[in-house]
Amino acid sequence: PAATLEAITHWYGPRRVGFLGRGVPTEPVLKDITLSFSSHSVNAILGLNGAGKSTLLKILSGVMAPKAGAVMLEDRPIKPGHRSVKKAIGLAIGTRSRLIWDLPPIETFRLHRAIYAIDAGNFGRTMAEVEEIFAIRDFIFRPTRSLSLGQRVRVEVALAMIHRPRLLLLDECSIGLDLMAKEAYHAAISHIAKDWGTCVVQATNDLADIRAGIAKIAILAHNRIVFDGSFRDLTTVPGFSRTATVECDEAEVGPLVARLSAHGIAAEPDRNGALRIRADGLEDLNACVLDCVRESAPSVRSIRFGTE
Repeated sequence: PAATLEAITHWYGPRRVGFLGRGVPTEPVLKDITLSFSSHSVNAILGLNGAGKSTLLKILSGVMAPKAGAVMLEDRPIKPGHRSVKKAIGLAIGTRSRLIWDLPPIETFRLHRAIYAIDAGNFGRTMAEVEEIFAIRDFIFRPTRSLSLGQRVRVEVALAMIHRPRLLLLDECSIGLDLMAKEAYHAAISHIAKDWGTCVVQATNDLADIRAGIAKIAILAHNRIVFDGSFRDLTTVPGFSRTATVECDEAEVGPLVARLSAHGIAAEPDRNGALRIRADGLEDLNACVLDCVRESAPSVRSIRFGTE
């Protein structure tokens, strides 16, 4: 494994009771977390706000030390202050930008070149690669304030890759991206994992980020890991559903519902008139819905697939 967490437990300092009262220990944010991630893979840590995702990434990046447990990058411990290990880690946080508002992003790239002591040849080659992978070449010389949210996110992730880390950590980096920008974002990090051999770990609470190409999904709830497995494993968990929303002419809704029912798929119109489809444990829902639409609803206006 490229990165390993062994029995990680963490809590933040004691809570004071009264003005000068005694400290009362707080509840653990993370409790007995054990995970491993392999190289050449994209992985996801999924959980609601406050589940401990960001804390787990900070520990994995060496920004903070856990109260108990060990963190390893390959065969070396990750601890605050270990600069040689930190050079092998890249971190991007969606809610905290490292770009300078009035300067173009290229100046921040040059600053990181100095911080990581990257020689001119390696810097030039890596810049050329990330400019192509993240499609940022057209705007890295414009002031940051003139960039859209999607453009800034792509620059932030590219910046985390400028020293070619073996472990890339992404904390809620896809927040606010539209459909096209999100597809480009996922294609870029998949390319990084496959071609650079990087282990990518992204923390998210957006189910749209959970897709079949992800090697491992870990779900955090109640301070613990409640699921650790592949996307295929997740589809077999009770309560997991694949969904589809179809917009078509009203006259075609009935025939489409009948066709879907023949395949054992439940469907019903929602309040906006679109057809809402859900299926538990059906791996080929997308293909089945498309086939039914071709046969029964030729005037379809849109189809959206998702998960619940």
